[in-house]
Amino acid sequence: MIQYINNLKYVSYDIHKTRSRHSDGSYKIIKRCEDILTLDIETTSAWLTKDGKVKGYKKGKSTEYWNSLEPLALCYLWQFSFNDKVYYGRNIEELVKVFSDLPKDVKFIIWVHNLGFEFVFLANILTWTVVFARNSHKPIRACSKEFPNIEFRCSYMLTRLSLESWGNELGIKKLVGNLNYYKIRTPLTRLYQKEYDYAERDCVIVYNGIKKYKDRYKSIWKIPLTQTGTIRQEVKDILMKDTKYNYFIKRLIPKSVDEYILLQNLFSGGYTHANRVHSGKVINKDYINSDDIYIEHRDFASSYPAVMCCKKYPMSPWVTTVREIREQNFDKKAYIYKLEFTNIISTNFNTYIQASKCSCVNAIYDNGRIIKANKLIMYVTEVDYKIIKNNYTWENLEVLEAYSSNKDYLPKKLIEYILNLYKNKTNLKDVEGMEDIYMQSKQYINSCFGMMVTAIIQAMVEYNTDGSWVVKHLTKSMVEERFAKLRREYTSEKRYFLSYSWGIYVTAYARENLWKCIEKCGLNGYDVLYVDTDSIFALGKHEWSWYDEYITDELKAMCDKLHIDFELTRPLTPKGKKKPLGIFEEETPCEEFITLGAKRYCERRKGENFLRMTVSGINKEAVSVLKNDIRNFKDGVNFDKDANGVTKKLSTYITTMPNVTYHDGYVSRYSFGINLRNNGYKLTMTDEYKSLIDYLDVGSIDWDIYEQRMRNVVLS
Repeated sequence: MIQYINNLKYVSYDIHKTRSRHSDGSYKIIKRCEDILTLDIETTSAWLTKDGKVKGYKKGKSTEYWNSLEPLALCYLWQFSFNDKVYYGRNIEELVKVFSDLPKDVKFIIWVHNLGFEFVFLANILTWTVVFARNSHKPIRACSKEFPNIEFRCSYMLTRLSLESWGNELGIKKLVGNLNYYKIRTPLTRLYQKEYDYAERDCVIVYNGIKKYKDRYKSIWKIPLTQTGTIRQEVKDILMKDTKYNYFIKRLIPKSVDEYILLQNLFSGGYTHANRVHSGKVINKDYINSDDIYIEHRDFASSYPAVMCCKKYPMSPWVTTVREIREQNFDKKAYIYKLEFTNIISTNFNTYIQASKCSCVNAIYDNGRIIKANKLIMYVTEVDYKIIKNNYTWENLEVLEAYSSNKDYLPKKLIEYILNLYKNKTNLKDVEGMEDIYMQSKQYINSCFGMMVTAIIQAMVEYNTDGSWVVKHLTKSMVEERFAKLRREYTSEKRYFLSYSWGIYVTAYARENLWKCIEKCGLNGYDVLYVDTDSIFALGKHEWSWYDEYITDELKAMCDKLHIDFELTRPLTPKGKKKPLGIFEEETPCEEFITLGAKRYCERRKGENFLRMTVSGINKEAVSVLKNDIRNFKDGVNFDKDANGVTKKLSTYITTMPNVTYHDGYVSRYSFGINLRNNGYKLTMTDEYKSLIDYLDVGSIDWDIYEQRMRNVVLS
């Protein structure tokens, strides 16, 4: 790493010229640089006491203590790379000189990993004028008033990988753990070689990562802004070459704002839930009073891609239909129903209906899902209806609204594309020299579903120069105007190339497959411990060959209908073993397991002497807090902010930082920064949920009716 001294004035640039035609008919030559430029900064966090002293972070102080101090933040080192050469400086103002040394008549892209962080500190030297973002504090690209020829882009949005993970993929290990993050550093602080090495490595990772994207797209200017954008372009190119498809897909654009809102409300993600019977209890040999403990863990092989290939989807505009449920038509017709249930009650220990997706009267809740209600109104697809019918009973059902659409398989070209990705993901795993194609296929197949459920029209956020963000809400007229533009058959507008309705059905079908398996896990799903989107933890061993036969038959039917080679659905691994798409695969079983609700569970796998933990919002390494005792994973456990293994951080965005003199005499006059400090997590359950799982609040449930409708299953 070289200290920057006018270096960019003397480098040779890879500049490509293109002609751009203006509306007045004139042409302008645009020069774009194809070199890879990256930027990264290192910052320090500090706090200003009431008597004007600057303090660094010390473990053991309470959250209240830190809240009483004024947060500070300071950039003490920056790194800027031009291709494989990395330069550095200590004062952030020096970056103005770097940017000024770039030719002003040439457009540049500077890649920043997690641009949202550097963006705030750069606001001290740049005036942001053009900012593209979908969420506050998360710019995807940005340009400044001072250097309009420079576009800053977020490489995290492109990869959705941490620098450490990206580096591992590239074979370039990030130098984590080499710095004392609590030490206050300023531009005057002496830095050691290991600190420079740490900083340099981040730019090296981004450069090598973007270089691979450039090799793929042939130009840095053709690299998409986001991860989903990389696959969107490929799929769009495949489908939209067919003019007939272009006309067809425009017919599936929602007819009105009301229909679009209905579809958005209808969408639901993967099913994630704990069986209330076992929730909060350590499942081990003591729980079943036997040394023969077996906790089964199963995963679907590429759940979403499987249903995208083998299921049928709405292929015609939604139309109002007769208000009755016609199950005999479910194979040929897709339906949306608005249903009103009277005295509905779950007949399964696992509850399906989301409270957030319905309006109800006198409901009993199971951690955000409905056990019973005197009245319940909700929109469902026919797929949801089948799940509800199998796992709830009710006294009366009225269809308030009904809409239908003709069903068919997804476009053949799309299915073949998905199968090819699955083949590459399977064939090329751990194959030397094929790492790039393998990772691309793995990334793409995971993004296929995301393309479908991307909002057709998205609200944007606006950045103000005072550092604030404002959401620009969509109006009805804005949405209608956008739909009208998308609908024009002869326009060049091709942004709508997949139906939003298809995305709704992808998750619905995946939930249906999951619930087929839940229903087979003991009487009324009793054996289920926990489920999450495409996996099940269950007590004991169960027979699953029926499911693999079912999904295989579904795929065969699709292949026969579309004339696709069935062997594409079961490619070979590098060892020559067939890996069928969609089957219910066995994972390593567990010896101990406990869950406290959705996205909260801890396990000890067979043959392992350590615990694994999954808790939303906390890093997996925080499991060390449990001291390898699963009984410590319980309501009220505190993952202390200063405990070893807990890396959760609290970010404080600062826009009015005072002038500060640091311990070494350095004077900061910056206004903008992000202060980072340790942040803990206390694992708690609501009183309502604790009462439910412990059967304490029995007075709130009519247990006689409940037990009768649970088909004589005794709750004990």
